[in-house]
Amino acid sequence: MALLWVWICCSLTGGYRPFNKKGIRISANRFPEIRNKLILETTMNQKTRKKVLLLENDPDVLDKIQSALEDRPYERTHFSSSNEAIKASKETLFDLIIAGHNAEHKDPIDVMKAFVMATPMTSIIMVTDLSDSEVDEKAEGYGILGNITRNVPTESLLSLLRTYEKIQQSF
Repeated sequence: MALLWVWICCSLTGGYRPFNKKGIRISANRFPEIRNKLILETTMNQKTRKKVLLLENDPDVLDKIQSALEDRPYERTHFSSSNEAIKASKETLFDLIIAGHNAEHKDPIDVMKAFVMATPMTSIIMVTDLSDSEVDEKAEGYGILGNITRNVPTESLLSLLRTYEKIQQSF
C-alpha cells in the first residue's frame, strides 16, 4: 500500500514529496482527488485475477494441477502444444507459467528457455521427471520459480504457489 501511495504521489507531483513547501505533511485525506485515485487503484488490484498459462499434454497430470489451482483466483489458459503456448505468451502477459510435457515432445529445459526468452518477467514452474539437481544445473541463470515431479505432489505445487503469491504481494 505504501509503494502504491509513493507511485501516486510521484505520478501526480512529478516526484515523491511527503511535505509541501511550508513543511506541512501531505496526506491523501487532504487531497480528495489523490485519495479517490488511491481507492480506485486498490480496488482494481483486488479484482484482478492472475493469468496462468498451463502447458501439459497428459490429461491426468493436468487434472492434478487444475485441482490444486481451483481454490485460487487464477484465470487459467491451457495448451498441449509448446509452440502455441510460447506464441500465446508473446501475445498475452501471463503472470505464471506451469510448463510440463508438450505435444511435440520437446525437451522441458528447451521449452522453459523459450518461455524465458519470450516473456522474461513471468514466473515459471516446471513439471518434469528430471531430478532437482539436474533441473538446478540446466536451469541455472534462468530464474525459474521451481519444479515439481510429474506425479504432481499437491503439497509441492501448493508450496511453490504460496511462494509465488508472497512474491506478488511484495510488489
